[in-house]
Amino acid sequence: MPKLDVLRSVLIGLVIASTTLTSTAQKVVMPVAIAPDGSNVDSMAFWIPGRAAESQLFITEKGAGLMVVSADASATLIRRVDGLQRPNAIVIEQNVPVGKARRDLAFVTERDGDKVSVFTVPDLERIGEFAVGLKQPMGISLYRDRDKLFAFVVPKRGEGSAKVVKYALDILPRGVTAEKLVEFGAELTPNQETVVVDRVARLVYVADETAKDIKIYGLDGKFERSVGDGHFQAQVEGFTIAVCGRQRYVIASDQLPVTEFEVFRLPGFDHVGTVVTTARITDGVAVAQVPLPGFPNGIFAAQSDPVGGGGLRVELFDLKEFMAAAGVRCGR
Repeated sequence: MPKLDVLRSVLIGLVIASTTLTSTAQKVVMPVAIAPDGSNVDSMAFWIPGRAAESQLFITEKGAGLMVVSADASATLIRRVDGLQRPNAIVIEQNVPVGKARRDLAFVTERDGDKVSVFTVPDLERIGEFAVGLKQPMGISLYRDRDKLFAFVVPKRGEGSAKVVKYALDILPRGVTAEKLVEFGAELTPNQETVVVDRVARLVYVADETAKDIKIYGLDGKFERSVGDGHFQAQVEGFTIAVCGRQRYVIASDQLPVTEFEVFRLPGFDHVGTVVTTARITDGVAVAQVPLPGFPNGIFAAQSDPVGGGGLRVELFDLKEFMAAAGVRCGR
């Protein structure tokens, strides 16, 4: 039996053993591919170049550095980069002005380095850092207004009205300058992580792990409302935005022993369904919404911790099948 089929059998056995599934229970969505095991993996981001077939998935390994795998049905390891201090979150922004040129860039929070590092993609050449001295940066998301770039960073030990920090960035060929614009998040309970900027709605979503909801802010840091209350049983961890037809959705991980992914329709955050996969105790998630080898409808990627010792791997699912489990039609 092929290796992936064997692993799928093991994973589905674990899911069944860990839940009270019955013959009428929800379908368990199986992965199309599984990335190589890592050292406490956490978050991931897709890089989609001009030739989509050459796309890559960049994964943070808190115990090592960065892992890069092919964004296809083989999920083949391409390279590893060390020298980072407990990297946690990663986001990739493409076609960014760097001096007089334009580059694709990766932004990585280094929790034990108290900074955010910036690398070129795909070669991962470090060109600078910012937020130096910010205590234990965890989550990061970017907003772009034409060629102006802004970063929203969540420090693990943020207190009071300094749980989210907004920076204006200027990327230079040999360095990064950052101006702190505003701090906000007094409504959040301490010890948060994930932040996502909704560029269409011009809003900032922050996962409140302890309150078990998602809090919404304006780009200026003004609190608007809380959503998702009552739909999460464990910590609200990674979440991302997917587009299906003309409709947009938030996919958020409920970090149970067998992860439940809660799907909300934007802009109202109406809950449309819960998806169960083989992923366990999930932290980071990401989507790629272009046809890729082995994934004609795109990819939903999720970190998985099947042994309870920190993130072990990233599992890659067919996005159409994943969303269908929530009752949403997505893809061809």
